[in-house]
Amino acid sequence: MKYKYNKKILKKRINVTIYPSTIDLVKSKHKNISNYIEKLLIKECKDEKVVGDERMAFSRCDDQYKKEINSLLARYGRRDKQSIILDGGKAETSKTLIKNGFKANTIYIPNPTKDFEFIKDTYKKSRNIPDVVNCWLNELIVKWKVKHSIGLAYLDYMCTLHGNDNCKPIDDINLMFNKKLFSDGSCLAVTISTHDGRKSKSIFKNQDLLELLNVVSIASLQNEYTIEVLKGAGSYRKSMWTVLFKVYKKWLPLGNYDKMAIKKFETEKLYIYKGTISETGWNEDGFMDFCLDNKPHKCKKAKGTYNASFFDSQDPNFIWVWDNGFENWFEVPNTWKERYS
Repeated sequence: MKYKYNKKILKKRINVTIYPSTIDLVKSKHKNISNYIEKLLIKECKDEKVVGDERMAFSRCDDQYKKEINSLLARYGRRDKQSIILDGGKAETSKTLIKNGFKANTIYIPNPTKDFEFIKDTYKKSRNIPDVVNCWLNELIVKWKVKHSIGLAYLDYMCTLHGNDNCKPIDDINLMFNKKLFSDGSCLAVTISTHDGRKSKSIFKNQDLLELLNVVSIASLQNEYTIEVLKGAGSYRKSMWTVLFKVYKKWLPLGNYDKMAIKKFETEKLYIYKGTISETGWNEDGFMDFCLDNKPHKCKKAKGTYNASFFDSQDPNFIWVWDNGFENWFEVPNTWKERYS
């Protein structure tokens, strides 16, 4: 059977899906790009196996999977922190984030490949320009100094988990956790190819996906983090997997605070509330519920036994009456605030 395509549709498909970094590569192998892509589309229609960076490069940046992933990143990433994005030549991910409220000057795109110039060109006429860095991800992480400053990291690898000479996903992930770069409630997304794992002779396939989960889990536990695997992403294009994690700082268990029980509030001291619900008599609008986050809060002003205001409440100058639930307040060391800020 012959497959015929309307030339206008084919031309539109070509213009939309060409991934700039591989144009030179394709030209070196195929004299006529249009003919090559037409053959590629025929293979897709016949559901034949098409493997390699060329195919992925031509199709990923505009497909429905990538758009869905980008929307998830915008949903789960922290806008008030900095972002590290492995973006491609058309900068689809970073553009999506900016449209959804992320500040361009907080987005870093490490890319030392030919895509570097294409990304720069993409933002040439834009007022909101992310920081496009001409280096590998590992080099950027090594130079990164501020702890707990990353609210979103999208490691969109075009390789397997074990990578290659220039890109080693396991090392990158471990280094980010070891340097404690993730902020509380940040999002980590990792895309890897499981193509090698599908060739395994074992009855169980895609073992490298389980290895990815293991790498992130161990790295988080060793560095006082805990993770949650988010729903929404998964497998696409047969050999590609995207896994999203929510990353939280690991809180110390409340345990027994008998020695830290308080008799009254004191200005400038740090307290934690171990209750889990809003008490009877608390503000009906929920303004006193800020203490239910199981985090330390610094007292701004204390008056009498039960009355106190807190720096991180909605109104730091308003003194609330904490007589109901007062037994759930405990003093904690000042070092806790730095650790969990």
